[in-house]
Amino acid sequence: MVSPAQKRDAVQALIDLGRPVAVACKRVGLALSTWLYKPHPREDEAELIARLHELAKERPRFGYLRMTRILRREGWVINKKRVQRLWQKEGLQVPKKSRKRRKWRKDHPWPDRGKHRNHVWTVDFLFDRTLDGKPIKVLSVLDEFTRECLALPCARSLGAEDVVRVLDLVRAKRGAPVYVRADNGPEFISNALQKWEKRSGAKMRFIKPGSPWQNGTVESFHDKLRDEYLQLETFATVAEARVLLEQWRVDYNEYRPHSSLDYLTPSEFAALPCGADSASLHQPHREETCQV
Repeated sequence: MVSPAQKRDAVQALIDLGRPVAVACKRVGLALSTWLYKPHPREDEAELIARLHELAKERPRFGYLRMTRILRREGWVINKKRVQRLWQKEGLQVPKKSRKRRKWRKDHPWPDRGKHRNHVWTVDFLFDRTLDGKPIKVLSVLDEFTRECLALPCARSLGAEDVVRVLDLVRAKRGAPVYVRADNGPEFISNALQKWEKRSGAKMRFIKPGSPWQNGTVESFHDKLRDEYLQLETFATVAEARVLLEQWRVDYNEYRPHSSLDYLTPSEFAALPCGADSASLHQPHREETCQV
């Protein structure tokens, strides 16, 4: 299928060869009125384009839908199609990642999914390095239903006692979850976590070995953390990493629009009445019932 832009290029090529405009349009199949039409940019076009470039520089992995939400939050009265058009015109598209499709295996049932706030917390580790090449270990704690990142501590090493300490700090702020889902890492299957399970009243749920997709929420979060932040930022020290990761965590909860929450932030979704139950999660375009 030939796009209008390609047709325009073909007409221009024929005109350059000496063909009359009407003949060139007829041969290419482009309406003469379309060729003669001259767009009239809106008065705020230049300002909007400049703002899009600023946002693209600040958030290089965001697409036009998140940018639309951010612009509306800033006071712009704007249609997402207009943002998409300018986004493409300025060449600001984010390259899509190619992902392998994983074949469903019936012998690997999915663990319980979060159905309300504090129903399921999901935890996991990821690793990065400081400028001197030494590793740092990051613990992610998420509420699976609201998508809030509840904690994001880091250190050169984090053991079972550190995991218990972090979980207790989060529990003191928002109460205990019903379940905590984790992989079978030594920190999570330790005696310290078993004691915490009995003391807190929460129940541990472990995914099957070699099945990280069963803890997909935290895996997806780690993808975003790496893609949108860790690959763009360097840490001189562990102390600097702690401060910057905490800033990113707050930004993720309170500023970053989340596609699975109909482009609300996790904090906005958690504050809505619909954030208290499971009826609205993963139901796109429900803004008529869940307005910010």
